[in-house]
Amino acid sequence: VGDHTDDTDLQSFAFSMKKSIMDLTVQTQYIVLQLVSQLQKGYDYLLIINSITEVKFILRLLHKMKHLFTTRIIVYTPFDYHYPFGIKELEYADTVLTPTKGVKDTLYCPHGNDLLVDYPIPIGVARERVSKLLGLRPFTNDEVIILNANRNIPRKNLEATIECAFRVNKIRSVKITFWIHTNYSKDLWRMIAEKAKKYSIATSECFIFTESGKSEETMNLVYNACQYSINTSNGEGWGLSTFEHGVVGGVPIVSDAMAMKDHFQEIGYCIPTVVERCQVEGETVECKKIDTEALIKVVETLRVDEDYYRRQKAMRVYTKGFAWEKTLNIICSVLE
Repeated sequence: VGDHTDDTDLQSFAFSMKKSIMDLTVQTQYIVLQLVSQLQKGYDYLLIINSITEVKFILRLLHKMKHLFTTRIIVYTPFDYHYPFGIKELEYADTVLTPTKGVKDTLYCPHGNDLLVDYPIPIGVARERVSKLLGLRPFTNDEVIILNANRNIPRKNLEATIECAFRVNKIRSVKITFWIHTNYSKDLWRMIAEKAKKYSIATSECFIFTESGKSEETMNLVYNACQYSINTSNGEGWGLSTFEHGVVGGVPIVSDAMAMKDHFQEIGYCIPTVVERCQVEGETVECKKIDTEALIKVVETLRVDEDYYRRQKAMRVYTKGFAWEKTLNIICSVLE
């Protein structure tokens, strides 16, 4: 691979990695093999930033080829609730940084926001701009909008958000709009249609649907147009869409078992969880899934005027407390 296509160790290792559970796994194997061919040129540091599931897999691969390079390995990863604090693969890293507080044998390193990308815009201005840009219906300034901007994969558990949307709007006299920003599939559309029929509510009464893949500038408009950010994932990790939304005052509605919940619970709503067995990136693990009934009770009683102080605090916390400069200073101190 790369400069070392004749290297017997790399070739034998590549052919031994036949048990692949998904295309992403194959891609990761190939990338790591290419990476090792670069590390053999004498790099001092390798910084890996990814979810703990991917980090485990990458470290496992690197460890099998550790005799081929001397590079120091630094990991920066959040710790989801379903992983114990003793993860064997982390022993293969020289230093582990994490934005999750209280994890043994790691250094705390808060995550950072890019304030040139995510910044506050008056809600009325943002709604008018994004409505025209994306061809959406006009918004009213007093409309309550909750955003879920996660990928459409089982781990993200979009069904819990969609179930909540239908049931809350069945109860409330003042409707709440749920903005689902994701990559759509036939299965997702089928599930939404089935729930619309079950609760006798038109999707247009509950939802705004937009496709993922928008620019950072467009996403900043989307964030500014929504007062709340909902995240019903199983094994969330970074929670990036919720984290970025906080910069502009998005109040988080999240599971109380998220990796960075200590930040979110300061300013938002942490929903209780129930324990289930579920699939997370190909692994069967004990998950704490968000309690849908508890979620519905919280969303049903939301009052935007009462949450004004939460929005202001979110902007203060995420613009002053979580800047990339702080994150980079910690990482650089480790590299010195």
